[in-house]
Amino acid sequence: KPCNIVISDKDQDLTLIDWGSGTFRLDEQQPHPEVVTTLWWRPPEAHKKILKDPFKGDVWSAGCVFAGLYKLSPLFQLKKSTPGIPWKYLMKEEMFHVSKIAPPSRYKIITKMLQINPSDRITAQECLELLKTLK
Repeated sequence: KPCNIVISDKDQDLTLIDWGSGTFRLDEQQPHPEVVTTLWWRPPEAHKKILKDPFKGDVWSAGCVFAGLYKLSPLFQLKKSTPGIPWKYLMKEEMFHVSKIAPPSRYKIITKMLQINPSDRITAQECLELLKTLK
């Protein structure tokens, strides 16, 4: 979430803080911890409690943060987690606002990060490669 991102004034270095629930895993088959992500940045699959790939969930969360920076407020201000959240409707409504503000190249990356189906979402590596191409 945004409050866990710090950018230094001096050299604009970005640092992620608060790794309270973070884990280091050498084995990808190792079981994942229960979902602890704040509702506003939680991926759709986590609301259904079927988070198979937490890395794709992290991409969703980062996409929510990036979109929120353009919107100047959280993208999805959910009050509770339910499996029946109308994601297609929410995406259409919220991303419409982001599309009017974000530069097209950045909007394209955000939409790739915010695919409802995690298998359609870009990976963190792909996201970094796309971000490198921006000026």
